[in-house]
Amino acid sequence: MTLLRSSLTIIVFLGASAFLANGAAPASTLTFPHSIHVEDNGIECEVCHEGVAASRNASEDLRPGMDLCGDCHDVETEDQCSLCHLGPGDPQSYAAQRSKVEVFDHQTHLGRGLDCASCHEARGAEAVRRAAMGDCRSCHATQASLEDCDLCHTADPTSLAPRSHGPGWTHWHGLESRASSAECESCHTQSDCQQCHSGDNIRPRVHPTGFEYRHALDAQISSLDCESCHVDREFCSSCHADRGVLPENHSFGDWAMATGDGGRHSLEAQMDLESCLLCHEDGGRPVCARCHGDR
Repeated sequence: MTLLRSSLTIIVFLGASAFLANGAAPASTLTFPHSIHVEDNGIECEVCHEGVAASRNASEDLRPGMDLCGDCHDVETEDQCSLCHLGPGDPQSYAAQRSKVEVFDHQTHLGRGLDCASCHEARGAEAVRRAAMGDCRSCHATQASLEDCDLCHTADPTSLAPRSHGPGWTHWHGLESRASSAECESCHTQSDCQQCHSGDNIRPRVHPTGFEYRHALDAQISSLDCESCHVDREFCSSCHADRGVLPENHSFGDWAMATGDGGRHSLEAQMDLESCLLCHEDGGRPVCARCHGDR
């Protein structure tokens, strides 16, 4: 029993250590009702967050000090401490800031017409919130291979991975990506996926046994799903050409005729020439020219 208790203690200790090591900020010792100050009394953000308009570094602490609060509140009266301090018997200042964002220029963003609400607007019960990666991506498009991480981060991009990216992540990340692909797209593009999922290593649950013989139905239903991995049209046409696979209408007796109007293929080409060119193009010169010349 003692051994079990000791083991549990070690596990809890290690779990807490890992949690703190991943950048979890300690609980705040202060409370501040933004809704009362901003919504009810119409106080502008800059009144309390002095210097934000000129701030060019994310390490700057823009939170108001006690002397600023004293412009409106009697901060010297001890019975008023509980207005802001969660532990009025032993009032403490702000918890230390911990952020993985080292580079952020408030001055530039505000100068381009953004306001505080653009990134810190309330959600749900929150009066204000810290900006999240999704806020950045609403303006800054994700680049492949983590090439744009240094816009805001100075650390190695691989060290910025979320806590979910632990041991075994590569084996079950598919479930997470299907549940919330938007979170993945904050850092990764489709080409990042294709670096590993090149076609030969797709798991059976994606392309099950016999998929080769029935994939045409899936492609007709949702070609966009196919194009998320198979970007080049040559991927389809090269395989079909090697195996002699032709569209069903190519087997019709009047598909191509040497006399008259040339058969049914001419009508199909007039209605949808791009479909023909998916397969019938030879070095930029349509295959049609073999019979029709360059007319």
